Amino acid sequence: MIKGVLAWGVFLFAALFSVYTSAAPSTPKNVVASVSNNNYITIRWGSVSGAAKYIREAKVGTGSWINPNEYVSTSVSFSNARPGQYQYRVKACDSSSCSGWQYSNTITVFDSPTAPESVSAIIKNLDDLEIRWSKVLGADYYIREASVNSEAWINPRKYSGTFVSFNNAELNKYQYRVKACNYLGCSKWTYSNIINVVRPPSVPSQVIAEIQNGNDVNISWSKVSGASYYVREAQVGNGNWIHPYEYTGTSVSFSNALPNQYRYRVKSCNTSGCSDWKYSNTVTVLAIPLVPSSVSATIKNLDVVEVSWSTAFGADYYIREARVNSGAWINPRKYSGTFASFTDAVPNQYQYRVRACNNRGCSNWAYSNTVSVIISANAPSHVTAVIKNENDIYLSWSSVDRAAYYIREVKINDSSWSTPKEYLDTQDIFKDLSPNKYRYRLKACNTHGCSSWSYSEIVTIISLPPNPEKVTAVLKGENDIEVTWSIVQGALSYVLEARVDNGKWSNRKVYTINIATNDILEPGLYSYRAKACNNDGCSGWSYSNEVSVKEKPIQSKGVVFIHTDLLGNPVAESSQ
Repeated sequence: MIKGVLAWGVFLFAALFSVYTSAAPSTPKNVVASVSNNNYITIRWGSVSGAAKYIREAKVGTGSWINPNEYVSTSVSFSNARPGQYQYRVKACDSSSCSGWQYSNTITVFDSPTAPESVSAIIKNLDDLEIRWSKVLGADYYIREASVNSEAWINPRKYSGTFVSFNNAELNKYQYRVKACNYLGCSKWTYSNIINVVRPPSVPSQVIAEIQNGNDVNISWSKVSGASYYVREAQVGNGNWIHPYEYTGTSVSFSNALPNQYRYRVKSCNTSGCSDWKYSNTVTVLAIPLVPSSVSATIKNLDVVEVSWSTAFGADYYIREARVNSGAWINPRKYSGTFASFTDAVPNQYQYRVRACNNRGCSNWAYSNTVSVIISANAPSHVTAVIKNENDIYLSWSSVDRAAYYIREVKINDSSWSTPKEYLDTQDIFKDLSPNKYRYRLKACNTHGCSSWSYSEIVTIISLPPNPEKVTAVLKGENDIEVTWSIVQGALSYVLEARVDNGKWSNRKVYTINIATNDILEPGLYSYRAKACNNDGCSGWSYSNEVSVKEKPIQSKGVVFIHTDLLGNPVAESSQ
């Protein structure tokens, strides 16, 4: 029964809804936004059947949808829109519902334009000028000005395009600037390069060719006003003009020219063109000998210098010069052979150069290596060996002029000298050495030999025993104190001292065992210290605990120390 009533209710509601509810309008078609006169926006959309009104919203940039407004028509316009990007959406509505949104295209209202990225000026046909600039988004027109010879900016002109040209410009320097404009204003200026309208330069007044050093050719020419560069060509023998090269200077040289006749011509040029050619005199490079391929200098017997050089084809003789240290080249000598020797040379650095000659001239110089005449080094004046940190030896010696390196040897106890070692420095340190006697000797050396030896003093590394690890004092009975200490490896004897009531240390005794007894004591506070000894010396002290004797003995017995003699027999000693 209940299910039947519910079904009947649903049917009745659906029937009533279908009678009183109409369908929503369809979505508008073709929502189009456009810009005119730079900032005048118009939005249009298609009419929708059954629509009583339209709702339009706007979006600026990437913002939210804003400003919903109702319209009965299918278009709307806005003037003086601010610079930015705009998009619109429209939906159709009747009295009860609305369609979905329909979206427009995105439009841009531009701000005042940016400056052109570039402005370039070029010269064509000697005196025709072309100026170009980059296009600027949002620009309605461009303004161009000119500066002549770096003077004031003049002749402002308005252009809708990005190019302008001028013919038959006067001889001057020109620069241009351009700015982009629209209804909101103009950008900053962008500047072009500077161009120079000039005429071709005149012919050089002279060109001179000359021979230097037998086979080097030097060409020079007169400077021409207005020339940016020069072009030079060469003629070898009766051949064609060849090898055009550009130069900004007025001279050029060529080394090691082959034997022949040479002539040169030069013309001056600038951006407008070049002058006619100007011709040089003719020069002849003779067939002189080639440069010796090698020159070698060697030292013999300490102070004899021998110089030899390779044979040069076509040479009739050779000229040799010398240089001492870094001085000038001196002592030219003429040789028919390829060897020279000099004895008793003074200690110095020597270098030699040789060139080959004949009746036509001489070659360039060929240079030898540098050799040094030096005497053997002196012996070091001081050799010092010092013990540090008980078993380290620090060794140092005096620096010696002309020494290239040093040789060190060591003698341990009564052994032979051994362990030679070379040094560039003047010191060394030897760590953790065994107990021994050490002596060192040094000599200074160079390429010509070594000095005599210089000797250090003898230094001795000794081996002291370590401290006893523990010293213990114990009261035995009423007035006897037994003192014991740790046995120390390598110790031959021990030294024991006593102190009463923090007084001075006294009663020094030597023991070969590690125990002693102290009796017949007066009342007081007793402490002891012990150290281990061998043939090289003794360790540091090790200290016992303190022992208190409170009651005075009835009979004074003194102090008795019990130990053994060197044969192991017990021995008792009294302090009385």
